Parts: sequence; C-alpha cells; structure tokens
Amino acid sequence: MKAHLVCLLLLLSACGRGAGEIHAQGYVEGEYLNVSPQVTGRIDAVMTQEGAFVETGAPLFRLDPGEAEALREKAEAEVAQSEANLSEAEAALRKSEREFHRQEDLVKRKVSAEAVLDTARQAFEGSTAQVEAGKKAIEAARAALDQANWQFSQRLVLAPASGVVDEIYYRPGEVASAGRPVLSLLPAENRKIRFFVRQKDLPHVKLGAQAFISCDGCSAAIPARVTYVSNEAEFTPPVIYSLETRDKLVYKIEARPVDLKAPLRIGQPVEVLVSDTPS
Repeated sequence: MKAHLVCLLLLLSACGRGAGEIHAQGYVEGEYLNVSPQVTGRIDAVMTQEGAFVETGAPLFRLDPGEAEALREKAEAEVAQSEANLSEAEAALRKSEREFHRQEDLVKRKVSAEAVLDTARQAFEGSTAQVEAGKKAIEAARAALDQANWQFSQRLVLAPASGVVDEIYYRPGEVASAGRPVLSLLPAENRKIRFFVRQKDLPHVKLGAQAFISCDGCSAAIPARVTYVSNEAEFTPPVIYSLETRDKLVYKIEARPVDLKAPLRIGQPVEVLVSDTPS
C-alpha cells in the first residue's frame, strides 16, 4: 500500500444503514506490478513515462545490449569451432577405422604382425573417443549460445499487462540488477476499494455482494463486487480514534469495480453502499 494513501482517510465504520444495505466510507487502493529485468545491465533507454498508459507487450525499457551481443558472438564462434573440430575428428575416425580393418585382414593372412594391429586398434579407439568428446563439446557450445541468445532477448523488457505507469525508479545510465524493480505498473483490474464495517454489520457483507461506489467528481455510482472479507477483527485505526469508536472492533472489506474504466484514483476517498444479498 502506498504511503500517501493511509492517514488521509482510513474511514471506517458504517455511517448508517437502511434495510438490506450497509453504508461505509472507504478509499481506493491498488496492487502494483513491479517490473524488473531478468538480467543485470545498464539501462540504455526508458520508453515510457510516469502516468502513461501502456498496453500489454509494449516496450518499457531496454538494457544496453553491447555486453550480451559480445557474449552471443563469442558463443557463435565457439559453436563454429566445435563443429569444425568434430568434422576433423570424424575424418580421422574414418581413416583410423579403415586402417584398423586393413590390419585385421593382414594379420588373418599372416602378412602383418599383431603389434601393428594393436597400434591400429589404439588409434581407432582414440579417434572414437575424440569424436564423442567433439559431440559433447558441440552440445556445451550450443547450450552456451542458447543462454547468450536468452541474455540478449532479455535486454528489452515489455509490459506484462496493460495499465498506468506509476513510478520509474531507474533512469538511463543507471545499472539495474536482475529482479530489482525498474518501474511500477498499475493495471486497471488491480484497483480495489478498501473499507471497514463494524462487527454487528459483518453478517450482512458476503463475498460476491454487489456494492456501489460514489466519490467527488463521479457522475454516477460505480458498481463493484465484494472480493474479500477479513476473518480477523482489528481495532479502529488510530487516525480516527475517538471516545466513541476506539474500543470497537471492525473488519476489513475489499471490493473491486466491475467497470475497469471507472474513474477511480489511488488514495481517493469514496463512499460505499453494500447490498445485503450476494449477486
């Protein structure tokens, strides 16, 4: 929860309730997505700005590709060299295999000595081992190339969801660490209304219940649904302590607007009307 939301209006307590409904005060809160790179690198460019709306898949920022590109070129060269080494080893194997079989035939015909055949056999076995080693070297080089390609692909970071850019923590020229947020994003569906009801009103608030949100500047009530009802009581937040309320227990409730385009801003105070019956 953003720090600037809290003290302003921790609202609470039902302000009165008619038959089948509960009235309360609340505020708008958001669940932010922190967007981080998967690799460490120097930020080359930030392609958005705070307050901008971005679509899913839109480029947000880019890390300097220089180092990753150099690693990829090195890995490509190692693959090419490993393939060339394997070709040479396979040629040597074919040659040693022919010589081994030739010496086998000569020994059977008593034309060549067993010692010569043993030498040919050792050369054949050595060439076979060289080919196996070459194949493993190619596998390792290709795995390194795959990793280098992945590192290169991670230099451009895209929006994981549509939403509004809230804060940008790093700027071009700064080094961003893997897993450390560079910016935060607020998808419209991640906004919610938080409010509190007194213990006696809790049985009337059900998951899925319909709610209506009104606020200063809202032209009409905004429909919402209750998505969370706390199982644990808490004391009235200190910001609104009074002789009448400080000893009363309340329960935290959350509702999400049905219309993702509803004009609700984080920290905005609202009034909530909750229907008694789930819909």
